[in-house]
Amino acid sequence: MSQLPDAFSLAGRTALVTGAAGLFGPEHAEALLEIGAKVVLTDIDAARLEQAARPLADRYGAGRVLWREMNVADPDSVQSVAAELANEPIEILVNNAAIDAKIGPGGGANLSRLETFRPQAWQQEVAVGLTGAFLCTQAFGAAM
Repeated sequence: MSQLPDAFSLAGRTALVTGAAGLFGPEHAEALLEIGAKVVLTDIDAARLEQAARPLADRYGAGRVLWREMNVADPDSVQSVAAELANEPIEILVNNAAIDAKIGPGGGANLSRLETFRPQAWQQEVAVGLTGAFLCTQAFGAAM
């Protein structure tokens, strides 16, 4: 654990990070682990999630790193994970899940322009970035 003043310690607290297999998820998780938190990593991609979580579990201890497959845009998926973690009070929520067409599979500069952005891609962006944050805050924030 880093040498921060006790006021910044998250020892004994549990954080949940959405989109934990993506670009910033592992970084958020490691920062939280560094200051003492237990972390639950979630992502829709189970294989990439495990690849992101295993090194953290090896470094910080398996008891401090949990991971669960979760689709933030699916209320049933979010509620299922919330129910599964009912005995693990979540005190910190990092709504990190997002879609960035410029860096995702099949991305490119043409997808970043409004004129060429497909309505289906827009709907997916809103479902993950906004609705997902809403659903997770609703499910996990209630206990906070």
